[in-house]
Amino acid sequence: IPDRQNLTYPQGIAEDKYNMHWSSPNTAKMRTNYYEFVGDYDFDLATVTLTSALRERHSQNAFDADATSGDYQALIAKQGLVAPGRVQGDPNLGGLALDYSSILYNDLHAVGAKTGKLSWIGGFEYYVLNDRVQNILSKTPSGTTPATRSIGTEQIALIDFRSYAAYGSVAYDITDALTLKAEGRYTHDDKSIDSVRVDYGTGAPSGVGFAFVDDKKSSNFSYNVTLSYKINDWLTYAKMGTAYRAGGFNLALGDPRAPKPAPATFDDEDSTAYEVGAKGDLTRNIFVTVAAYRVYVDNLLVQTNNGCFAASTVCPAAATNFIFNAGKARLGGVEVNATGHASFLGGVGRAQVGVSRQWGVITDGPDKGKHGPQRPDWTGSFSLNYRHPIVDDVQGFVNLKGSTRKGGVQEIEQTPPLHDYSSYDLRLGAAYHGLEGALFVNNVANASYIVFEGPSVRRWNFPQTWGVELTYRW
Repeated sequence: IPDRQNLTYPQGIAEDKYNMHWSSPNTAKMRTNYYEFVGDYDFDLATVTLTSALRERHSQNAFDADATSGDYQALIAKQGLVAPGRVQGDPNLGGLALDYSSILYNDLHAVGAKTGKLSWIGGFEYYVLNDRVQNILSKTPSGTTPATRSIGTEQIALIDFRSYAAYGSVAYDITDALTLKAEGRYTHDDKSIDSVRVDYGTGAPSGVGFAFVDDKKSSNFSYNVTLSYKINDWLTYAKMGTAYRAGGFNLALGDPRAPKPAPATFDDEDSTAYEVGAKGDLTRNIFVTVAAYRVYVDNLLVQTNNGCFAASTVCPAAATNFIFNAGKARLGGVEVNATGHASFLGGVGRAQVGVSRQWGVITDGPDKGKHGPQRPDWTGSFSLNYRHPIVDDVQGFVNLKGSTRKGGVQEIEQTPPLHDYSSYDLRLGAAYHGLEGALFVNNVANASYIVFEGPSVRRWNFPQTWGVELTYRW
């Protein structure tokens, strides 16, 4: 465990969090093929457009699962740093995640020519996803029983997802300043999964909670109603609508002894939202948007784990993460964004600043009273751009952007907290017509913060990185 003491090495073995003693490097590869056809025809009363696309993705991720190596374990054992009675774990735990997905997307819609005060849009969608997920976990054979002789396991899951939808939108100008808009969408989802895990050497079934076949069908009608009013250069609006996040499957159900058993499926998350806002010119050079919202959620989707851990007296096994429906929740927030531009020192500068404050609490179910995970209390961002002529048609530019986060919790258990951070990126360069060259430095201040924290692992953000970019647009 980088940067902290643990039970196996009580004297406090600390490794650099970005350079650990892996047995092998972590690698990731991806290849994507994308084909798209777009065609439209103007029928005077409406313009009809057909979009058909096929996307294929092949991905491969190889990783060292134990964050150590045999040489490093031998070194610390020789130095007497292993706790009495403790046995070092297997330094050859590894993994390979393979994924192949094929997505077919079709959309046919019509945009009606505005007739008087009325405008409309209507269309249909059809979506098909076929996904093959393959996870291989390797280890060192260590005994004579089938379990200890194993060199690892292989889990394969075949996921089929088909969805179709019909949608439409109608807007009516009640007056020149007041507009009423209504939108609706009906969606039907049909999902199925076939999962199995076997011993990588023998092909025999391995473990529990990995072999299952399931399917899930769901339908949803979502709508939005917006009333907007123009006041001089400002647009104000009030909006009420519904939405949903589709349910699905948990790929691993975990040990049957788990204190919190993982469900094979989880239901759709439904929400009803209310929002008011305004946007317009604060001054001639400053544009502002302001919005406040309240969201009521039913069947809130949350990730947790089944409560197992190595030293547990109830379930002495590795924890299994899963998604479940936590119950009802009430969420809210306020967002403010401002964009400005000005000419000075012979060049043009632009600035953008955004701040949001959000809150939320679960109001029903076993987690009643808890704050929703992965919702920071505050977020903020800014971007500063300046362009200045250098010579003839060559433009020099500098860009500084940053983001910040504060407050919130990572998990439904309310621990650990989301780690606060502020990070800044800098970019310097010059542009000549379609050609652009730039030097960039990401995470200029080399800020270090934890992205994810678990009982035996920490994941950190990327350290300071820099490089050169050359871009040509035509």
